[in-house]
This record gives sequence, structure tokens and C-alpha cells, in this order.
Amino acid sequence: MSEEKLVPKLRFSGFDDEWKNCKLQEICKVQDGTHTTPNYVDEGVPFYSVETITSDAPPKFIAYEEHETLIKRCKPQFGDILLTRIGTLAKSKVIDWNNEFSIYVSLALLSSIKINNYYLNQYIQTETYQKEFLKRSLLLAVPQKINLKDLNETIVKFPSIKEQEKIANFFSAIDKKIELLDEKRKSYLDFKRYLMQQIFAQKLRFDETESWKIMKIDSLISEYKEKAGNNNFPVLSSTLSGIYLQSDYFDKNVNSEDTTDYKIVPKGYFTYRSMSDTGVFRFNIQNIVEKGIISPAYPVFTTNNINDIFLEQYLNNSSFIKRQILTLKEGGTRYALGLNKFKKLKIEVPSINEQNEIASCFETVNNKINNIYKELNFVNDFKKGLLQQMFV
Repeated sequence: MSEEKLVPKLRFSGFDDEWKNCKLQEICKVQDGTHTTPNYVDEGVPFYSVETITSDAPPKFIAYEEHETLIKRCKPQFGDILLTRIGTLAKSKVIDWNNEFSIYVSLALLSSIKINNYYLNQYIQTETYQKEFLKRSLLLAVPQKINLKDLNETIVKFPSIKEQEKIANFFSAIDKKIELLDEKRKSYLDFKRYLMQQIFAQKLRFDETESWKIMKIDSLISEYKEKAGNNNFPVLSSTLSGIYLQSDYFDKNVNSEDTTDYKIVPKGYFTYRSMSDTGVFRFNIQNIVEKGIISPAYPVFTTNNINDIFLEQYLNNSSFIKRQILTLKEGGTRYALGLNKFKKLKIEVPSINEQNEIASCFETVNNKINNIYKELNFVNDFKKGLLQQMFV
């Protein structure tokens, strides 16, 4: 029986040669950054670590003299690839800037010998290479890592240089689309933050005929206490990023087997986690299902004579309410905000007409942000599918 040819499922026309495979060290010079923590300074040459690649965190800085010493051993150049190898594994980025910098040991530097680096950067993102990388990594080490020797041994599959260039250019166009959408998303989030600051500081008004009034939360909400009993409602997770079906958030159900004592959260009702390590609480409106259930430790309430969207945005973003919450810490290291404490807090409330205007404004901005997220997810999923089809 003949061996299956090494070719991708989806391919540009004009290419039919079989792909090759070899060890990374045969097509790249592989180095890592300094193994010694440098002396950081306030201003100087950027010093990159894993966080700089994975989260766009600003780099630290080292003196120019120390940088000159470090680049004698490992000098990043335009077009090289930075690859994370300690902590967060197998995340890559092509160096597409000309400013000088040095790197820490947690980053590997891949310099092409006989492969298109932009192609290689895309190949690193494929499921095939990710599995290869993790197979050779020390996953039980703290932190996780791959040794440089084992990284050199990872297998890379590639076509001719012309086909590499075609693939690299195609995926670069997709990455540019993703980059532009992400910049657009960040711009709208910045605009929303600015809008909230102006509105809740009452610098931006929609109705100046009435002043905002200070009211106790107790007069604006009513606790909802219905228990799940034997009803088979879906379990919810209320988190700092929003509210989700627990099965989606954790990819499985992590609740206790007995949920009879769980609280029902009808659609349109609020819930929140009543304990926090940081003093940050997130108040979520349940808009996923008609009825869901949540752990008994999570308060559930509905509102009286106040716009729900206005209240949600106010509770989650107003500095006036946040300052009150931070005074509630009672010993230990955690903040507790049970419903009785929560009811005693005060908020600033405009007229119902202005509440509705504010809510409508936030809904418009949120819808725009959500649409950008949907488009961004679509393009990312599209790219993920192509990575599976266009690489071996």
C-alpha cells in the first residue's frame, strides 16, 4: 500500500508538488533571549518578554549599554519571528518594526535560513504544529516550557518557496482584516468608557430640566427568592465579563448534583457574585434564557421604577457606587456584598426620561461593539478553518 502524499486539502491552482518536512533547526536559526534578569530603567531600549507578545503589554526598558551586550548573543532583526516558549506556549509574532530591542529567555528568536518567515508564522498557528510543540514541551513544569533543544527538534511541513509566499500573502491579508477590526473594537470601547465617564459625572446631559437625585438602592429593587426545586432549568454563571450558560462558560457543568436549592433567575432579572477579592463586582441582567438557575450565594433581584439598562451601566461603571463598595471590606482579604449591604448603598438617579435616553445611547454603542465582535469572531473562525485546510 503506497503512502499518502504530503499535500493539503485546499490549495492554490498551479501547485501540485508534494510538501516536505524537516526539523525547525534545519530551516531556521533558533536562539533564546538572555537568561539573566536585566537592570530595568525608566527610559532606554525596550526589553520584550512573553507578556509583550501575548497581551500587548508595554515593554520594560534597559540601558543602551546592557542592550549592546545582549545583542552580541541574540539580536532580533526585522522579519524574524518571536516565539513564546516559557509560561504561555507557542504564540508567535513576526517582527514588523525596525526599532531595536532585546528579549528575555522566555522568548525564542527564529531567523530564517531557507523558509519564508511569514509562512512559518502562519504554520506555527496550525493545529498540527501546536500539537507537535506541546508534545515536546514540559507541561508539568512550573511554569510550562519547551527547552531550546526540543524546540529545534519540532517538525515543520512546507511547500516550495513560491507556494509559501502565496500562502503567506493570503493569510497576511486576513490578519490585516483582523487587526483593523480589533482596532475598531478598541476604539469603540474607548469611546464607551469616555461616554460613561461624562454621563455619570453629569457633564453630558440628555435632560437638564431636572437634577439627578440621590436614592437608596433599597427603594429601587426587590429581591427574588424562588428556588429551583425539581425544575430542570439551565445553570448560569455570572462573571466579571457577563452572564453565560455554565455549560458554555466552562465547556461543562461544574455545579453540584443537587440544584434544588439554587435560585431561579428569570429573563430580565439581575444577579451578581456577592464575594470579590478585588472589590470589583459585576451586576448582570439575565437575557439568555426565559429562566435559568444560579448558586444560592448569588443574590437575584428585579427593579422598581428605574430603567434596567441605565441601572446596569451605573452599577458597573459609576465611581460614586464603586467608592461606597470599597468601604465595605471587613477584615480578611475579600470583599462581601450581600443583598442587605447592597440595598444600603446609594446611587444618583436622573429623571426617567433621561434614564431612557442614556439607556438608548448605551444600547446603540453596545450593539455596534457586539456587531464588531461578531465580525471579528467570523473572520477568526474563517482563518482557523483555512489553517486546517491549507496546511499539511
